[in-house]
Amino acid sequence: MRQLDNIKSLLSDPNLEKELYRRLGWSCGPAKEIVTCIVSANGMFSGLRLNGHPVRRMAELSNVIRTGVLRTMRASVNVEDGQPITRTDEVIERRLWTTPVLTPEFLSDYLQKDLLAHMLFDGMFEYEETFSLGEGRLTFVTYALDAEAVADAIDALPSFPSADENQK
Repeated sequence: MRQLDNIKSLLSDPNLEKELYRRLGWSCGPAKEIVTCIVSANGMFSGLRLNGHPVRRMAELSNVIRTGVLRTMRASVNVEDGQPITRTDEVIERRLWTTPVLTPEFLSDYLQKDLLAHMLFDGMFEYEETFSLGEGRLTFVTYALDAEAVADAIDALPSFPSADENQK
């Protein structure tokens, strides 16, 4: 985190940024804005912000950059011979990008505005669990995911274009 703070501070000097790009052999000018991100191999802290730096799971970030597609499925579970059997009823693909290709603006919004994290966290609801301990009570406030609210948010995203639509 401190390293991200330091590099962001250093790169706020356009001359230093320009010199870095020159040494790297990159033919580009100073960035309008430097956006940072902490990338993790596991999803445990995805959606968290540390010192203003968003935390993202590598698989999620890679998918957002490569395809911009959010894929979910509707499934059903039946018990057969005492074993749960899961069947995929429908695969749903939604486009996260607002344009046909990834843009710097979308990637910046995805990181800075926590697009996916908000969709999931907004689908949470608070509830209390109370346990009796003799004459006393112990109450915990916790959260659960309202799957229908998240499904509605995902359904509101644009449909992923089919191969036929891409050829038009």
